[in-house]
Amino acid sequence: MPIGIIQTTWGGTPIQAWTSREKLFASPLTRDGLRAIDTLSGGEFLQDSINTGHFWDVINHPQNSADKVIPMPAYNDSGWARVEMPRTLDHFGIGRYEGIMWLRKKVVLPDGFAGKALVLDLGHPEMAYSLYFNGVEICKNVWNASPSHSYAIPSNLVMKGENTVAIRMAMLWGGGTEAAG
Repeated sequence: MPIGIIQTTWGGTPIQAWTSREKLFASPLTRDGLRAIDTLSGGEFLQDSINTGHFWDVINHPQNSADKVIPMPAYNDSGWARVEMPRTLDHFGIGRYEGIMWLRKKVVLPDGFAGKALVLDLGHPEMAYSLYFNGVEICKNVWNASPSHSYAIPSNLVMKGENTVAIRMAMLWGGGTEAAG
């Protein structure tokens, strides 16, 4: 007999969010955590709400005009660590990191590319990110909101020689690590 199953979870959420309180109390693996949540005070919830608001403000609003400075071709990133891509954060040797990460790459294009539209495919990053080409924001993607991560680069931005690709990415909830995937 054929059946249909509807999966309505949001990737990256803890199983506890999708499990009844009764089932959580029945398991020795989740019982203590649930009891700890039950002891939180109103003040702790308020502080968590304030912290969460600040957290999302940092994600959605670049600080200190970083989005106007770092993507620019003239920005000096010579002191930045070099990383090989594609890689997860595990390969960077920095341990668990949660926050904003900037990635930049200089791409040298032959004369024949100048003034022609390009398509830039980022693969499938899970995190929220903004993509810049030669200092101009091309897109702002919010957590897997787009099924495709290919972007048209307008012809007026494409120059012969050196072009700069910059990505501002939010690395959160263990994302960017193999364990999170």
